[in-house]
Amino acid sequence: MIANLLTVGNAVCGFIAIALMATGPRLAEGPPVELKWAAWLIFLGMVFDMLDGRVARSTGTTSELGAQLDTLADMITFGAAPALIVLQMHRLPEVWPWHLPNWVLWCFCIAYFLGAVLRLARFTVENVPDESAHLCFKGIPSPGAAGLLASLTVFYFYLKNFKHPELVKWVPPAWKEPLQAFADVIPGALPVLALFLRSPLDTILGTLHDPVVIDALRLSLMTSTITTVTVVIMGTPVAYVSARFNYFGKELADSLIDLPVIMPPAVAGIALLVAFGRMGLVGHYLNTSFGISIAFTTLAVIIAQVFVSSPFYIRQARTSFEDVDLAFENAARTLGASRVYTFFHVILPIAMNGLVSGAIMAFARSLGEFGATIMFAGNFQGRTQTMPLAIYTAMQGDLDVSLCLSIILVAFSFVVIFLVKTMTRRVYKKC
Repeated sequence: MIANLLTVGNAVCGFIAIALMATGPRLAEGPPVELKWAAWLIFLGMVFDMLDGRVARSTGTTSELGAQLDTLADMITFGAAPALIVLQMHRLPEVWPWHLPNWVLWCFCIAYFLGAVLRLARFTVENVPDESAHLCFKGIPSPGAAGLLASLTVFYFYLKNFKHPELVKWVPPAWKEPLQAFADVIPGALPVLALFLRSPLDTILGTLHDPVVIDALRLSLMTSTITTVTVVIMGTPVAYVSARFNYFGKELADSLIDLPVIMPPAVAGIALLVAFGRMGLVGHYLNTSFGISIAFTTLAVIIAQVFVSSPFYIRQARTSFEDVDLAFENAARTLGASRVYTFFHVILPIAMNGLVSGAIMAFARSLGEFGATIMFAGNFQGRTQTMPLAIYTAMQGDLDVSLCLSIILVAFSFVVIFLVKTMTRRVYKKC
């Protein structure tokens, strides 16, 4: 029953997309917004199409009726709707700088539709309950072709930066902003959604007990925490001096601080290896004089993370200190407070939200560091293999471990963005 409802949802998306095309886009008012909504409906139909087969096979409710209904829905959403989008896009001079004869365009659309029909007919004939048979199916990829046409349509609208005062005539006014927000979220949400759909909850919970996951998670959290504390202790004075004082070479110093943000991670790893490796500029002295070897150790992981994440904190802290009104600082100084007392009791509390946001961003950047770490610290489980390195290693053998670690990093990323936005909003409300 659920699988059939999902299939019907796929068909409804195709019908609505065709209805939008049949209303006749208003070319006189600019690029027609109906085209964009029809493209998003095709994407939504692809989600329904992906889910209905999985649900039917996992619940053991596959049937001939369901297969035929799925074929009909796919013919509508992935056959007729994309063909009509091509016909309407041809009317836009920005898309087609040359004019094609109508018969050529119609022949292309008919051939596309017939190709989709033949592909779906073959899929129905070869339909088997085994999930693996669908992964290696060979035929004309009508859903993929429909997704390509829809992607080109959406890309055209984003390229034109088209903003229309009205969305669709039949959309209630109260739904316009939520639907527009939903359309803006889909490009970033689809890959994340696919990641969660590919990994069932029981598989994720079972993989959490894997030694690779446990070691990588423990090492990542430990090194990222140490890195964040180090960056806050070392970066706060640097950010304050940069925000409050002018000195010779300030622009050069600020550029060097921000350099790791745009430096390729592999280059950063090589630079750290040349500086702190056993034969490096500083590492050779530490090795020969004190017997300290930094490269390919846990300390190397922390140094690499400090190098790449410190600009994120320092830039945010510098901005936060610059936003503190000098009148508060001057008032405290005129009342007899020392510069150190003023910093800790006046400036620091005012800038605290920005500093915490910067620390969270530095922690997240440390957690996701890959290039500099693998070049400078190597990839040794339990010693230098953080979560990104474990994902890279597990991809070659155990996909479940990679997916589990990826989902953990996605969850961390979401929490980080949520916290930063929340704190930033509080700062703006105070202002």
